[in-house]
Amino acid sequence: MMQTEKLLQNVRLSQTNMRKEILDILDDSSLALSMNEIKLRLKSNYNRVTLYRNLKVLTEKGILHQIHIDRQDSKYVLPLKTDKAGEHDQEHLHFKCLMCNEVKCLTDQHPEQVVLPEGYEKIEVNFVVYGICRTCKNKN
Repeated sequence: MMQTEKLLQNVRLSQTNMRKEILDILDDSSLALSMNEIKLRLKSNYNRVTLYRNLKVLTEKGILHQIHIDRQDSKYVLPLKTDKAGEHDQEHLHFKCLMCNEVKCLTDQHPEQVVLPEGYEKIEVNFVVYGICRTCKNKN
């Protein structure tokens, strides 16, 4: 179990109950979770805007890794709890199961370097592989 207070202190964020709850929820989860999945697990009834803002600041500070699945769907994972924490800083692939919606970082799979035309600026790169996970495949 990580030390939530120390983690927030290291990035100079105030230690609010919501931030502590978010980090504890993601620390307890073996899967990346959506904002709605996190909201359902919160003990207190926070509004969606406050939750969104906290997820955004935790992501901006590098505590959370946000996986953009499509324009409406993002999942969050706490990379600091894995032995490959530093690899979340590098571009890598993600896998989404089309049956159970599990999302997994494939930190050992790095896409080829994307070269943009002169004058273009890269903001974000997102690579998602869609398929069926081992668990769902074995159910069939």
